[in-house]
Amino acid sequence: MDIDSDNVDKVIYQDTINNNDDVTIFKRIRAISYRSALFISSVLLITSAIFDSSFLDGTGIDSSTFVSIVDSYLPLASGLSLLLAPVSNRYTQVAIISLGLATCITGTKILSIISLMSICIREILYFGLAFKWEAFISLISLPLLLISDDYDMIAAPLSALAISVLAVGKVFEPIQEDYVKTNSEFLAD
Repeated sequence: MDIDSDNVDKVIYQDTINNNDDVTIFKRIRAISYRSALFISSVLLITSAIFDSSFLDGTGIDSSTFVSIVDSYLPLASGLSLLLAPVSNRYTQVAIISLGLATCITGTKILSIISLMSICIREILYFGLAFKWEAFISLISLPLLLISDDYDMIAAPLSALAISVLAVGKVFEPIQEDYVKTNSEFLAD
């Protein structure tokens, strides 16, 4: 049997169009909102890493204002990004919604960290560890923010950088990839 490469390309193209049609406007809005909230979380982590350290000592900048802003808004941003994270399993969805709401409502640092770690686990499960090393680094560095201030000089910038790479990398991923576990098959194309 002789395979015509033009027909194969047409079938692949048609399959791609059909996959894009499966993503409704609601799913697109949810994925973009998820990615935006994750980006805001990364900006807040960067702000925390800069202003909650001795990096700016001696500059005359009052970092307490910035630290209080981060402490106020990081739980909301991380909880919201977890609430908006697409997951396929209903039981997982209930757990994620519960944790996301608890993080938004209580505003605690520990729940913010757990929410961000949950997002990292989700990203690794959906896209594969080979393509989400930044999520793995976050899983290691984020809990160190809760242990003591001794780790903040390493853990805070590392967490901020890893979450930022994760958030910015989401811009290059097709939206339908957020809804189907594919281990980053779009990179193979």
